[in-house]
Amino acid sequence: MTQHQLALRQTGHGDAQVEECLIPEPEKDEALVRISAVSLNPFDWKMLYRQNTLPAQPVLGCDFAGTVERVGVNVKNVMIGDRVAGTVYGGNIQTPDNGAFSEYVAASAHMLLHLPTHISFEDASTLPTPLFTAGYCLYKQLSLSYPGEATDDQQDRPPLLIYGGATAIGSMMIQLAKLSGHRVLTVCSGASFELVRNYGADMAVDYLELSSVESLIEVCRKEKPRYTIDCISNADSARICASAMQEQGGFYISCTANGPAIDNPQVKTIKIFAFAMLGHESPFPLTGSMSSSLREDVDFGTEFTARAETLLREDKIKPIAADIRQGGLQGIVSGLRDLKASKVGGRRLVYEV
Repeated sequence: MTQHQLALRQTGHGDAQVEECLIPEPEKDEALVRISAVSLNPFDWKMLYRQNTLPAQPVLGCDFAGTVERVGVNVKNVMIGDRVAGTVYGGNIQTPDNGAFSEYVAASAHMLLHLPTHISFEDASTLPTPLFTAGYCLYKQLSLSYPGEATDDQQDRPPLLIYGGATAIGSMMIQLAKLSGHRVLTVCSGASFELVRNYGADMAVDYLELSSVESLIEVCRKEKPRYTIDCISNADSARICASAMQEQGGFYISCTANGPAIDNPQVKTIKIFAFAMLGHESPFPLTGSMSSSLREDVDFGTEFTARAETLLREDKIKPIAADIRQGGLQGIVSGLRDLKASKVGGRRLVYEV
């Protein structure tokens, strides 16, 4: 096996270049995966456009799908030759030589998803970050019942409000919440109504229309959703979520570690850092987080991965629509710029490696 590979390294603010570098060596709890396809998400472009000066030039990219090439000495759950999908903390200056936008990646084996034969590498690459983040919010932070395991009457389960239901994370959140037996209200653009309904949303509200937002507030007064998950997590989304939760209170999850909070004593704000499931500490204080330890997050990631594999195998989860673009690693920067410019919606950009 060759010792070198091609990888996309960040070289400056908004710039990255494909360079030759060493193939990462998997640690004892990792697997080396030969990548077949990668998908882009908002985290990737935000990493590309961070500060101008970095102490290292990290390899970018989080989500990938491919074939296990080698495993660490402690790895038991995957074998050489397995078709898998997974995620890494791409662009991390603490591990600058390891990211998904490359030919090979060393990934935490406990969160590698075995792929059923009906899911292609391209479709599979759209899954990891949305699926793991949605699971972390619903089942770790909010302690909802897993699909098929609720013991109460379905009518007693509170509805969920998901802001940004047409995002990759939001659409996965809708699917899981419905599988767990909850009614789902979501906020998105009017152009995405059909998309979110196809994923299972019971009600969709256009955030661009004031009358629609007012209707949402009225609905929330009646239905009293106790859980609101903000997949956009900016000042505008937090403001609408705060208005919707003003009377009944509950839990508000910001899907970014440095996201907004709701200033309401009846609302508990939870800021998440989903890479904690891989064993990484958050670079931001997680005010309001319910996670008591990094070890618990890793253990949850292990358990949820096994449950997610079952849902995928039984075809109960739909991958996000893949927009497959040409250009391989060289074409990714163009795709990241399109993401930053909000030119991509209802799908994930995918590149074959």
